Amino acid sequence: MRKAQSRSLDSFLVRSLLTLVIPQGYTLSIAGSFAIAVNRYGFPFDLNAWGFVAGAVSAFVALAILARGSLSGDIAALPMGFRALINIVPLVVVLIVAGVVAVISSPTVGFPLSGFVGAGGYVVLLSIFLWLVAVAEER
Repeated sequence: MRKAQSRSLDSFLVRSLLTLVIPQGYTLSIAGSFAIAVNRYGFPFDLNAWGFVAGAVSAFVALAILARGSLSGDIAALPMGFRALINIVPLVVVLIVAGVVAVISSPTVGFPLSGFVGAGGYVVLLSIFLWLVAVAEER
């Protein structure tokens, strides 16, 4: 019976949701950030598009440098409960990026900053979200 249950459609649905919750959220955060920037500044020239990507990569590099001391330690297991699937982080990230581009008038600065805040904001806020979920699941 256990083997039949693990092959049910529901089981595959749960596996798909758990597998996609983090990259799906990143995709929505970065696409939403880019869309907000385009809405504010207009369609980007090559330099602005490159700046957006450079900003996003810079956020990852900066966060990797900040986290490097923890690489040799135990890395937390991701929570797997229902709460972990309720990833609303992209909504928050896009709102923050909208606030950033509202005060930055230059597309030369705004596109890279949008990429930086979109990518970095997602990683930081997702980490906080998953930490809160893990703490709640321990109770």
